[in-house]
Amino acid sequence: MFWGLFHNSSSGNSTALTPGPAQTLAPGVALPAALPTLHLLHARFGRLPWPRLLVGPTTLAQEGFLVDTPLARALAARGTEGLCPLLCHPDGTPLGAGARATNPQLAAVLRRAALAPTSDFAEDALLSLLVRDLGLEVPSAGPRPTLEPAQQLPMAQGILFTTPSPSAGPELLALLEAALRSGAPSPDPCPPVMQTAVSPESSTLATVDSSGSVLLLTSSLSGSFDSAYLSPGTGVLLSNTTAKSTATAWACPLILRGSLDDTETNVLGLVASGSPEMARAMTHTILSHLAEPQTQAQHQHQGQQEATEQPSTCGQGTLLQVAAYAEHAHVSSVPHGCPYQGI
Repeated sequence: MFWGLFHNSSSGNSTALTPGPAQTLAPGVALPAALPTLHLLHARFGRLPWPRLLVGPTTLAQEGFLVDTPLARALAARGTEGLCPLLCHPDGTPLGAGARATNPQLAAVLRRAALAPTSDFAEDALLSLLVRDLGLEVPSAGPRPTLEPAQQLPMAQGILFTTPSPSAGPELLALLEAALRSGAPSPDPCPPVMQTAVSPESSTLATVDSSGSVLLLTSSLSGSFDSAYLSPGTGVLLSNTTAKSTATAWACPLILRGSLDDTETNVLGLVASGSPEMARAMTHTILSHLAEPQTQAQHQHQGQQEATEQPSTCGQGTLLQVAAYAEHAHVSSVPHGCPYQGI
């Protein structure tokens, strides 16, 4: 499941990407959402031709990648049941470090998706093959991903944007609003966490372009090998749809924009992976930013220094930060305050 937040520097508007409920294909197995979701995002905001965007992923799937040591160890410990032929040798033994994993079936799906004129066709590139693999009837159309105005919190320092309910975004805004009303941000680098159920790990992306537009994406991962079912017709390792993996408390990307009247105002984007405990780091980072505005150089230097010199006091996870400043300096760094490893 994807959640996303896009800030358009030209209009000053922020748009939320909402996934809708996961569409179950079979007990414990969901329809992969990446292709139709990203196609929808591209159709509204993309500039490059859609087929061009899939050239790199198609080439990677066709030519493969080298298995690294962590993946090799995980395969050796778990075994390859359900993962062949993608992650195993012809005799069924797991790939070792340095072996090449290729996925020609996925490459073929991506070539078909590259020709899709709409997100429905992008989904169909997978759906017809998946139902054949699973021996199912083609399911009726389920809820679709949507693009809608982002949730907002106006402040004296600017405006905060996040994803709407049922993501954790609105709850995070409430935490921040309460902290700001108190008049003095807590010096504790780990403020109280949102009271949410245990959630899956997630994969995150944060990027900013030369004009100050920001894109934040986060997608859920229910486990290292998800359902451990590799669709032979598509080369896709299907997600495991459990109550745990369909929870959305892990999704709370944030964008802070300064003056609404200034087209060259400061913009800060934050997106976190891991459990809802990462909301602590995000809350602290935003409050610290509002209390003590940092320059691009200070952000980069402090983030690098703390990431290498201080132990984490806020648990484990990854917090990615991107920022654009009025003088057009851009940085991607580990925010100061909680030394999470980031990109």
